[in-house]
Amino acid sequence: MRNSILKTFKYVFIIGVLIVIVSIVLIRVRQKNYGSYTGLSYGTEVSISDMADIYNNDGKLFVTTMNGTRGYDSDCGLVMDVAFELDHPMTASCGGYAAIADIGGTKVYVISPNGIPHSYKTDSPIVKLCVGSDGTTAVLLDNDSKDMIRIYSPEGELRVEIGTKTGIDGFPVDIALSEDGKKLATLYLSFDGDDIMTKITFYNTGDVGKNFIENIVGQKIYAREMAYSVHFMGNDHVAAVFGNGFSLFAMEEIPSVTLDERRDEKLLDVAVCDECIAVMAAEPSGNVLSFYNTKGTACGRITGVGEYETLTVGNGEAMVVKLDKASIYRMNGTIKLDCALECGCERIYSGGGNKYFITDMGKIRGASLVK
Repeated sequence: MRNSILKTFKYVFIIGVLIVIVSIVLIRVRQKNYGSYTGLSYGTEVSISDMADIYNNDGKLFVTTMNGTRGYDSDCGLVMDVAFELDHPMTASCGGYAAIADIGGTKVYVISPNGIPHSYKTDSPIVKLCVGSDGTTAVLLDNDSKDMIRIYSPEGELRVEIGTKTGIDGFPVDIALSEDGKKLATLYLSFDGDDIMTKITFYNTGDVGKNFIENIVGQKIYAREMAYSVHFMGNDHVAAVFGNGFSLFAMEEIPSVTLDERRDEKLLDVAVCDECIAVMAAEPSGNVLSFYNTKGTACGRITGVGEYETLTVGNGEAMVVKLDKASIYRMNGTIKLDCALECGCERIYSGGGNKYFITDMGKIRGASLVK
């Protein structure tokens, strides 16, 4: 009997200890995920051209001028340096690859993760460029009355060509490529009499798409609405941004509408990253920042944001610059940082984790959050 009681007590004690350990771990995880920070610790500062094109992806910042592109890690350490001469460079990046196109020209550079550059030329002026994580590039080309979208390998080998006619399909506005480089979304605008039409077309160049005419696996037309941009959120979700909201699609292979969100109040910003869509709205009570996840669920709301200068999103966070203050909000609606800035700041970009890039006219600077 005594041994039975001791054995039972032993098991209860062990279970109790495990519960305490699990509780401590959960509390620490919660503090890590939802706790706030008091300020920024500033690191290395790098001078850049005030005419630079800046692109942020995967904890890196790519700074492109007419003379080349430099990539920086979260500590502002140089990780890529490629020289070229382009009149109107545009940068895109996904995974370890970066791609630079001469908008209005015909030259494209694709930079591999080890820094080796590839290049190719198109036979028509480039309008837009996007890139996948394997270096696949999609370019929108202007060929007078016929626009073309071409998908290339990193070395410039043509894989897919999509032709559209302005008179039938409308005017091309934007294209977006999935992370794996196998799915494409296009945004075109046209007119039906005096009414504008938005046409979003979905292509699949993988095995599923081969069963469809011209690889078109879906299309959505919005009458009397004008979209401004289209974005892939990773591999399986697409967001189209309108003046008064957004539309979200799931596209594992074939697209389906997840959410058509439209607002009556004035929208100041709609920003998209792989994890979320952030909407800044001017409501009667003041500016309100709302987050939506890839399932279309409203997952966070920040009221009392106040007046602000710029909004940037990345890694499921919104980075807001308010004159001489910086605020960082998580997509679950919690405040990660709200502090004064010690230097000039135009935008804040994610450097991954608790590291960030502070950019201003002619310079970038690394910064880390401090408790």
